[in-house]
Amino acid sequence: MTAEESIRSIAGAKAAIDNGFSRVGRRLAEGDAAARWLHAGAGRAVALCDAIVLLCRGQHGPEAAAPARAAIQLAADLCWLARGPRRERLAELERDARSGDWGAVWSQSRLHERLKAAGWTEQELEERLGDAARLCAAMSAGGGELLPWAHAFSVPPEPRVAAEEVLAAGARALRDIAQALGARWPGCFAL
Repeated sequence: MTAEESIRSIAGAKAAIDNGFSRVGRRLAEGDAAARWLHAGAGRAVALCDAIVLLCRGQHGPEAAAPARAAIQLAADLCWLARGPRRERLAELERDARSGDWGAVWSQSRLHERLKAAGWTEQELEERLGDAARLCAAMSAGGGELLPWAHAFSVPPEPRVAAEEVLAAGARALRDIAQALGARWPGCFAL
């Protein structure tokens, strides 16, 4: 997928999420903590994808890796919450968030566990886990070539992650979130 195709995909998923919540709006209840979590998580994912687009357009692919990884985790968490026993899963999500441990929130094993429990196919699992692993490695490779005298270091430690790869991961995550919201509120979040 090209960068522009991913950007269009992100825009389409954002529209599906926005339009979906416009359709669901009157049915949202103040006391529905799972719906509140799904709504807030979708909002965070939209903002993260906006940041990914801006960073990638500015030639900062490695710096966009962290927001893309966060979007992947949000997609896994929201799919997991939308497709299972909400009360128990919501309690676990809130406990993880309150722990203050980034390792717990962004754990590769937790990502795998939640994607699998949400009913993803093996191919989807491998694709998302691969995205997360490559983005993690990409974060540490890059940045210096934008500074003066970057030519003094002719070979970077790792090849820079391409903006297309980061944008594609963000686009997949946002589409996954729209689909998770569609599972919770059928017929409202069409891509």
